[in-house]
Amino acid sequence: MTKLTGRYIGFEMFPLSFEEYEGIKRFYGKEIAPDRQEELQNYILEGGFPRTVQLGSMAAKRRYVQSIIAEIFETLNPYYSHSISH
Repeated sequence: MTKLTGRYIGFEMFPLSFEEYEGIKRFYGKEIAPDRQEELQNYILEGGFPRTVQLGSMAAKRRYVQSIIAEIFETLNPYYSHSISH
């Protein structure tokens, strides 16, 4: 997060655990697959990010997860976005 003073405050956020993921789905009234393996597959595909639970389609979820991953790589290596676009 960048403040108006120009200072940067960094903080770490970790993806949800599988149990937290199911709890968020319950909170938002989303269906949880009765088959735990199927639900685990959904969790893995959605990356464990809370926001994906609110997105409707798998395509939207994938775009969101890809944007998070790209942002991480850009932070770690500023030349990353330039190198993948050429």
